[in-house]
Amino acid sequence: MELIKPCKDLGKEFHDFVEHSIQARDLDISSNAKIYLVGVLVNFSTSGNILNEYDSPLTFKLHESMNEKNKIVKIGKLQDIGDLCLFLTGYFPDYIQKKGEGQIDYHIGIGSTAYKAAGEFFGADDVLYKELSEKFPNLRLVVGDLRPRELYNNLSLDELYERWKRTRDSYESSLLINKGVIPIIGNDDLN
Repeated sequence: MELIKPCKDLGKEFHDFVEHSIQARDLDISSNAKIYLVGVLVNFSTSGNILNEYDSPLTFKLHESMNEKNKIVKIGKLQDIGDLCLFLTGYFPDYIQKKGEGQIDYHIGIGSTAYKAAGEFFGADDVLYKELSEKFPNLRLVVGDLRPRELYNNLSLDELYERWKRTRDSYESSLLINKGVIPIIGNDDLN
């Protein structure tokens, strides 16, 4: 008996997964953005060590990319930053949160800005990068749906809620909603 089923077509597996996640979340995502997201997932799942790309602060990388003279190189660097932020905030939010409070929002902002800047080269014709930038938080949730459920299965509802109160993470919020709990920020939670 096979415990692990070999994947013959990673792109198709990710495509099916992305379609399912987007439907389950009732998101409005274009087919081009879906295809792009599948490409990001395939790229990161087949790359060696993604944290090697995370070797210097993203603000420095973004600044360096914005000042790049070669437009093709510039777009590629901006796209890489957006992709890295999307994957890290979606699949590895715990790693990002260990770097400090507010880091998820910081990475979402950097990633969204990178996609927006990449799209500016295409002017009014840009549809894809504009969508990636504007819908970054939702796309991050789709990537987050790839995380093994076992990471959260062992958490009680109280533990998940306390974790959400501490992090205000939208992925954890969506897990609570799926369990029938609507997380609300009250006045007593602001302290």
